[in-house]
Amino acid sequence: MVHPLITTAAEVRFARPVAMEIRNSLREQQVRLREPAAPAAEKIGQFRLILRFDPDGGHAEININWEQVPNEQSRITLSETRADPVFGQPAAHVDWRVRDEEKRTAARTLELCEGYLRSKEAVEFH
Repeated sequence: MVHPLITTAAEVRFARPVAMEIRNSLREQQVRLREPAAPAAEKIGQFRLILRFDPDGGHAEININWEQVPNEQSRITLSETRADPVFGQPAAHVDWRVRDEEKRTAARTLELCEGYLRSKEAVEFH
């Protein structure tokens, strides 16, 4: 079963342009945080951080993608009441159950990301 990726975004501002320094060291940090033992120790799922810097390198948008843990209660079925408007076949019905693990993954990933970026002179994080 393929588990959907969940995405959230935040923004960060730095005291000085740090785009290249962050890009290089973030790769190393992400590798460490994504080793199988790290998420297990943190009781969180796998995640990926994406930083998109503005041209001056002092401001970035943070996108965090993380994988939903397996949940047999989440289902995709065919609707008995709705049809696809183009083909007329039953439309897909998504019953997606978000568990505490996903919420914990999002919160802890943001904490880890904020701590890391503040160590790199981030002055605003929201």
